[in-house]
Amino acid sequence: MKGMIMLYTTFPNRESAALVCRELVKEKLAACCNFFEVKSIYEWNGELQFDDEVAAIIKTHESVVKKTVERIEELHPYEIPVVAQIKVSEVNDAYGNWMLQYLGVENSHNILWNLDLKGVYCKTTDGERFSFEDEGEYEWLLLFLCPDPNAMESVRLSKILSDRYKELRALGVEVIGIYDLPSDDLAEYRKLHGIDFKTACFDDCSQIGLLEKLKSPVSLLLDKDGNVRHVWNNPSPNSHGEDVIRKVREIMI
Repeated sequence: MKGMIMLYTTFPNRESAALVCRELVKEKLAACCNFFEVKSIYEWNGELQFDDEVAAIIKTHESVVKKTVERIEELHPYEIPVVAQIKVSEVNDAYGNWMLQYLGVENSHNILWNLDLKGVYCKTTDGERFSFEDEGEYEWLLLFLCPDPNAMESVRLSKILSDRYKELRALGVEVIGIYDLPSDDLAEYRKLHGIDFKTACFDDCSQIGLLEKLKSPVSLLLDKDGNVRHVWNNPSPNSHGEDVIRKVREIMI
């Protein structure tokens, strides 16, 4: 399984660490937490300080990590807590499946990481046949899957990707949005919301039966070889454009 995140933060005592960890697990923002006593050394007002603290390792998933960090910051006794995020490259399937089930993360997230797009093609609204096997001019492809186009979140995401489209193209990222709309309605949708990037209907894409099971927007970042490099489940409308650009630059380094 991919997508596991481990968070690390420190607390002034065991009571506050236990309180926060208990709430995270109860609210299904973390699957498991470990906390233990540590010695902290830092400089304050020109002098070295030695404190007893309690460190916590919080195991969660990238699809909920933003909410998890926000909740930690709300409950943490420190005014400005530091929460480090560590991405786990791989975790065994048994533990991963348990985590996904407990956190309520759709199994489709794990499937999307391993999605094989060979032989899949789409007919876009401008009549172009877009194949994921064709070597295009792009180095990267952002595949935006939109099962509920008229939801406010979907409209906001579409507008944000349109606003960022030129910037994404300058980085070598092509964008194609696949919407659960009939062709005529999608053409009107494009005009109404000022969509500049390529679009297609679910019905005009071959062999992507998984899309019909999605309940909320998903974005996939693929490299030029068709490998899925990142998955955004329920991407944030406020930051998705920046998130894609940051991830592409991060992978390029």
